[in-house]
Amino acid sequence: IKKEIGGKNSYWKRAVIGLSGGLDSVTSALLCRKALGKDKLLAVIVDLGEIHTEQTALSIQIAKDFDINYRVVDGSKILNNHCQLIENDGPFTEINTITYVIQNLIFQVASEEDYSAVIYCGDKSEFLTGRHAEYFYGHIALLRQFYKSEIWDIAKVIGVSNQVFSHKPGCKDAWFDEDIFGASWETLDKLLYLMNHRNLSSKEIASKYNIDEKWLNKIEKRLMHKDTRLKTKIFE
Repeated sequence: IKKEIGGKNSYWKRAVIGLSGGLDSVTSALLCRKALGKDKLLAVIVDLGEIHTEQTALSIQIAKDFDINYRVVDGSKILNNHCQLIENDGPFTEINTITYVIQNLIFQVASEEDYSAVIYCGDKSEFLTGRHAEYFYGHIALLRQFYKSEIWDIAKVIGVSNQVFSHKPGCKDAWFDEDIFGASWETLDKLLYLMNHRNLSSKEIASKYNIDEKWLNKIEKRLMHKDTRLKTKIFE
């Protein structure tokens, strides 16, 4: 992080990060704070009103606890106006619209405050499975090389609070990752490792570890999706 941001020959001098209260964003923010110091990092907390009251409060508390400069931006009016323009919602309309609003405001703050880099908080597990909203990104992806379960270990070492760990990974009630996949990331990451790094097929894994092959086929299909594989190569 120090080499990428603020180094002698670095284009990136200061960084902005979106702080949502989720494990990935909090871990990324704390790593940046430890590596860069207070003056080179700004956390942007986008307040979306009643739907994110708890999340906003948690993000503010984390920023205060770890002495991170932060700015709260009210995105509720923009989100409401955007949603009113859409007559027929699809299954992913709400979460993708929220993502666009948050992303645009983070980049706008970075430009306004003259911070050259925006930190992306996605992890390896999300990229391999395509489990990320369309499309949140940044200039530097700190956690890109780590599986979700590895980030839990990192977070514990750097002092992420238990309150963050208590939230199930996912976007909202119907979007919890464990409900979508039918297994926790602790289990999924082991399978992703076998498929992505060991190049084992779902048939081979099913035979060796006595796991339902039909279910594994669904995981493998997500992993081998052309677009997901392309994004994986770009960010590695």
